[in-house]
Amino acid sequence: MSTKHLRGATPISGNMKLADLIDLDFRLLRILGRLEIKLGFGEATIAQVCKRNGLDEKTFVLLCKSYTDANFRPSAADLENACGGDVLHYLRRSHSYYVNTALVGLQKSLEKLLECCGEPSVKVIRKFYTDYKKELERHFDYEEKVVFPYVEAICSGSKPSGSDTFLGDEHNDIDDKITDLKNIVMKYLPEDMPGSRMMETLSMLFLLREDLQSHTAVEDNILMPMIKILEEKYGRK
Repeated sequence: MSTKHLRGATPISGNMKLADLIDLDFRLLRILGRLEIKLGFGEATIAQVCKRNGLDEKTFVLLCKSYTDANFRPSAADLENACGGDVLHYLRRSHSYYVNTALVGLQKSLEKLLECCGEPSVKVIRKFYTDYKKELERHFDYEEKVVFPYVEAICSGSKPSGSDTFLGDEHNDIDDKITDLKNIVMKYLPEDMPGSRMMETLSMLFLLREDLQSHTAVEDNILMPMIKILEEKYGRK
C-alpha cells in the first residue's frame, strides 16, 4: 500500500512503534530531526522514545497528526494536555532549518539555474527571491521576538500585555509568493535550459512549499488555538 493511501487513515498513538510511524509517512523524519530525536530507536514505541528524549508524548503525536492529515484539527482536550514548550521548540528549530539550510540550498540552486538565463530574467528572479527571503525572515523574526515569548509567558501562568498573534494573512501571503516563484521557474524560463538544473530547483521549491504549509498548519491549528485556551484560563480578554 502506498504512503499516499496511508496518510490520515491510520491512528497514531503513543504505543505505536516509531519505526512504523516513519513508514506511515517519511515526511515525519522532519519532526524527528527538529525535535533532535536520533535514529537507531529499534523497536521502541513513540511513548518510549519521547520519554528518552524528554518530550511530551501527546504533543509529539499532535505534531505528527498535523503532518499526516491535512484535515486534522485537535480537540480542546488535546490542546489542554499538550506541552506548549515542545511546540515552540519544534517551531524554533523549524525556523532555523528554513533560514540556515533550506533557503541557503535553494539560493545556490537558483544561482546555478540563472547561469543559463539572460540578464532580464536574472534580475527579476533574484529580486523576487531576495524579497521573498526577507519577508520570510521578517515573519520568523516577529514570531521569535513577539509571539513565542508571549506564549512562554502565558504558559507559565502570567498575564502578559495584549499582543496581536493572529498570523493567518501573513501565512497566506508567504504561501502565495513561493507558489509564484515556483511558477516562474516552471512556466517562464527558457525551454533550452538544462533539464536537470530546472528539476533540481523545482523539487526544492515544491518540498519547501509543502514543508512551510505543514509548518503553518502547526501554528494555525495547534499553537494559535492553544494560546486562546490559555488566555481564557488565565483571564485575559
